[in-house]
Amino acid sequence: MLHMNRLLATGLARHIDEFCRESAQFGGILVLPRTVILENERHQQSLYVDAVAKLEAARLTLAQCGIAVPAFRPEDVLRRVDLSTALGDTGIKVEIENPTLNDYRDAERRASLHLAPQSPDANSDEMRDLVIWAVALRIAAGDGDAMLVSRDAIHSDEGGSAEANTVRLHRAKTFVDALEQLGRVSRAGALVRSVLATIWDELKASGIPLAGEVPSRRFLALQFSVDDDGHVNMRLNFEFATGQGKLSGDAHIYQLTPSSIQAAFMGLTIEREPWRTGTLNVMVNGQLPKPTGAVDERMTELRDVTEGNQ
Repeated sequence: MLHMNRLLATGLARHIDEFCRESAQFGGILVLPRTVILENERHQQSLYVDAVAKLEAARLTLAQCGIAVPAFRPEDVLRRVDLSTALGDTGIKVEIENPTLNDYRDAERRASLHLAPQSPDANSDEMRDLVIWAVALRIAAGDGDAMLVSRDAIHSDEGGSAEANTVRLHRAKTFVDALEQLGRVSRAGALVRSVLATIWDELKASGIPLAGEVPSRRFLALQFSVDDDGHVNMRLNFEFATGQGKLSGDAHIYQLTPSSIQAAFMGLTIEREPWRTGTLNVMVNGQLPKPTGAVDERMTELRDVTEGNQ
């Protein structure tokens, strides 16, 4: 979750920074298992070595072209930043948690016997992820509440639900999802809701068993763009709770004309069963939201909120 494809010295990714600052406002504590610190160090070291090589290659290329540049050492130009320091600079309290011997023993038992949260048919005995699971359960049980933010299936699948619920370990696959579970609305989530709000009544009138209000979570694979007039167009995957079960599908919502909105829904299922034909097209009179500010500022804002789902 904390991996970035650039050096930490360039700053945290927007979705990570936003999550930390929002969580800090109500006294949240960010606990990093030691395995996460070590993994990130390895990843950052690889990025650092690549960056040094690129600077060396750039200097050589300039010299071959007869362009003089001041002498420098790439190692002096590139700063190295510690992960816990970068996160702590957002204002959130950061704690590094070392796995205990009991955590390792618990992970070993689960791996060897293929116990939850992994599938009994799993082909891998991934000790690292099971150690993180054991640490998360221990912290949740000790503090009475905790949240594990992880994309790994072993941490988020149904196999661990019963055990996680027992100790009030909440789970989220993205920082956007985590913020929403904490009662916060991310910038990406707020933008999605504002778009859906313009067509929500028409969607309900079409027969889809939607709730009374636009939901605030379970928006995935978000893609935003801005048309020539500044309207936000959007593609997304979604999961909505309905009276008939979980509604899932894909959507493309865009400004068709200056006064009409087109919403195309595909792959519609309720509890994994096709809903009607699986597709729905809705035409709505109105205009999609326009981000405020100049064009460059709007595009920067859209890139920032999109980053929250990468």
